[in-house]
Amino acid sequence: MTAKSFRVSPSWFACLCLLLGATTAGAQARRQLESKPVKLAIKTDLPSYALGAKAAVEVFLHDVNNKPVKAAKEYIIEIELRASVSRQLKKKMQDTIRAGGTAAKFTLPLEELGVFNIHAGHLAKQTELLPDDTVIRVRPVIRSLQRPRPGAWMPGFDLRFAAAGLLMSPRPFKQIPSSETSLLLKSSPQRTLLADGKDAATIHLFYYGPEGIAPADIRVRLFNSGGKLDPQLAIIPQGDDYSQAILTSDKIGTITVEYLGSTPTNLPPQAEKKFDIKFGPPITQIDLNISPPAITLVDQSDLIVRLLDEKGTPIATDMSRQIAFAIDKGRGEIEKDEFEIPAGRSESRTSFFPTWIGEVEISAATPDLRPVTAPLKVSPPLLPLSLSALGGLAGGVIAFWTRQNSKWWRILIGLIAGFVLYWAFIFGVLNFVSRAIVLNPLSAFALSALGGWLGTEVFVQILKRFGFPT
Repeated sequence: MTAKSFRVSPSWFACLCLLLGATTAGAQARRQLESKPVKLAIKTDLPSYALGAKAAVEVFLHDVNNKPVKAAKEYIIEIELRASVSRQLKKKMQDTIRAGGTAAKFTLPLEELGVFNIHAGHLAKQTELLPDDTVIRVRPVIRSLQRPRPGAWMPGFDLRFAAAGLLMSPRPFKQIPSSETSLLLKSSPQRTLLADGKDAATIHLFYYGPEGIAPADIRVRLFNSGGKLDPQLAIIPQGDDYSQAILTSDKIGTITVEYLGSTPTNLPPQAEKKFDIKFGPPITQIDLNISPPAITLVDQSDLIVRLLDEKGTPIATDMSRQIAFAIDKGRGEIEKDEFEIPAGRSESRTSFFPTWIGEVEISAATPDLRPVTAPLKVSPPLLPLSLSALGGLAGGVIAFWTRQNSKWWRILIGLIAGFVLYWAFIFGVLNFVSRAIVLNPLSAFALSALGGWLGTEVFVQILKRFGFPT
């Protein structure tokens, strides 16, 4: 028997490639949809502005990988423009990121000279996103083309300028007079960064001189005590006044960044020549586990809150975190509506007590993280009620047969008294027996039988507990 050769035609091969491409694109789209906003990221069109200009500011929703993500709901974003040194508030504006959007846009009029901080935060009763801020400079008008902030888009910039830059020969250094020149160093954002190797601090470098802009390329040497600084040798280009470096770390701790000097002229720093940047545990989400997730009306559930990283691994916090609970659906009581997870721990717990049957939804929230919701089902306690009824009847029958002059209705009194005694033990009116023993099905029968036998004496003892005279 001869074997037939199998040939793949070009058309079949093209279809296979298209199918694989569509599958890959679909997987990427699903991952994009599954990604959630974790923090805010400010983008400005320029790092330095002429006095009287308007700064175009965009505030993006970013995931843990610093990628823009679409909002699943509305987010109100507030930005503040403050003087860098005095912290005096200059402007405050709000905008809303609608569902399906990725950014809020602002236009800031710049009416004063100096260095300013732009801060962006989520405006809500319980914030869900890490804030961000950046630094800009407002300077006198200079007759020179302003370059965009590294990584920013600028109208009119295309590949022609990039190609021209590659073809240009290196510019020779010019000697820059050291008098009346200086370097200003700033860092942002002003919060504890996530030690995940992706959450970044920006080191801003502003050149000051009588010309307003650097007459030649200035190379700035920086030192970092840990993490990754890119680049360590930052260059302020000729005709510009700004450069930056990016610091990341995957280790928890404080990193010192220090200015070592610059060439061809060693520019003196205006203020601090070094500063500390703190990296904390990369906590990006919380988890709420309800255990057990289905209970009866006489039971209780533990509400366990855990702090997690992006992979879902529990991670201890380095500072106490407040957790707030809310019952979004159903009826019940939470032992502690608010509690804290202390430093050095990754979880804490409290208890939920139902007050009626049905579906319950409980949410947990903590500042700067997305809240989570978990379901709970509360059903009627049919087994305990049935055993309690049988026990009460049994106790009433025993009392009817063992006590003289008892009437038949003594059995009905036993039914009611047995249930009341069992209720008193379940809800702690009588608490000399542990709750674990009380909730045992055998206890439902035994305690109710005891109550049925005691009869009206059960009411006397309970009234004494409440302080009523008998």
